[in-house]
Amino acid sequence: MTRGLQRSNGVASYVMNYYRALHGPEMRFDFLVIDDVGSPYYKEIAGNGDNVFLLPSYIKHPLKFFSLILNIFKKSHYDVVHCNVVNSGVPVLAAAAAFNVPIRILHSHAAQNGDVWWKQLRNKPFSALALHFANKYIACSHKAGDGLFGKRKYRIILNLI
Repeated sequence: MTRGLQRSNGVASYVMNYYRALHGPEMRFDFLVIDDVGSPYYKEIAGNGDNVFLLPSYIKHPLKFFSLILNIFKKSHYDVVHCNVVNSGVPVLAAAAAFNVPIRILHSHAAQNGDVWWKQLRNKPFSALALHFANKYIACSHKAGDGLFGKRKYRIILNLI
């Protein structure tokens, strides 16, 4: 799960680099994308036989967002869910736990939980829930890992180009 997959987005570049390295006949990927702004990557993903699910804003359309996520998990079996977005990732990680997905990864790409105090306050309960539903933790740096995961054990995977 990620926010848009536009080319100028660092997280999208990270996701696509790993997708290209890991994709093959034994490994399939579905992408849950929030805040769709269109992407040149969609054609590549579809051409490989994988899916891109475009989700509406969970703030503007929460019922539709939750309904779509539940339908996705009902129709498909997943071994791994890798979430790159903390706040909107909570329902995805919760659904993954409810549908017994064995590996539920939360990935921290930021050293803090918001750029201003009120966002940090708003994001704190979302972070706690995401940490609860995830069972594996990854960060792009020690600072990003310590910022989200605290004392939890996490693995660092650098943002390589």
